[in-house]
Amino acid sequence: ELATPEAVAADPQLLPFLNHYFADGAIDLNWYRRCFSDFAGHRISGDVDPNLYILPEQGIVGLAQIMPELKVMIVVRHPLKRAWSHLKMLMTSRFGDKAPTLSLGDLRLVVTDKEIIRKSTYSNILPVWQAAFGDRLMLYSYDRMCRNPQEVVANTLDFIGVKDLPIMMPASNVGASWSMPKELYDLAPEIYRSELE
Repeated sequence: ELATPEAVAADPQLLPFLNHYFADGAIDLNWYRRCFSDFAGHRISGDVDPNLYILPEQGIVGLAQIMPELKVMIVVRHPLKRAWSHLKMLMTSRFGDKAPTLSLGDLRLVVTDKEIIRKSTYSNILPVWQAAFGDRLMLYSYDRMCRNPQEVVANTLDFIGVKDLPIMMPASNVGASWSMPKELYDLAPEIYRSELE
């Protein structure tokens, strides 16, 4: 969340997940645009939501058309590592400290979950974002962001037009320290491996 004289995040209560909003078929992109209309003058507003990445194609194209000033940043990660991170989050929230003791069979059921796979495969959805937004889209690798977060923040601020701003490092979200078993990688669906080709 950016909170500076030039950039401010929109009130998260105004921003339910767009993929749920689109799911009922009542697509009103003007509603989403109005979520950012309360910011006066030259202030830049934004929305940070990993679920936006998997919007349906009509939502992505529609956002690009109705908000021609909108810029998008997508952070991509090794697909299986992204799936593992998602899995750890789900399993830790469901099972707490017992999560690391789950059997490989239990873990495989979750790592083959359609929602995790959908969020971990880039080849289908990234081309839609690239075609819709062109130079208004910035892609970053997760590994690069971890290695040099200050560079990523500086480049992001430059990308959205915030100049001459001291960079304060954002808080990081550290997940459970639970290493992915090698056997799970071997069990992972072929779809993850095909994403790397």
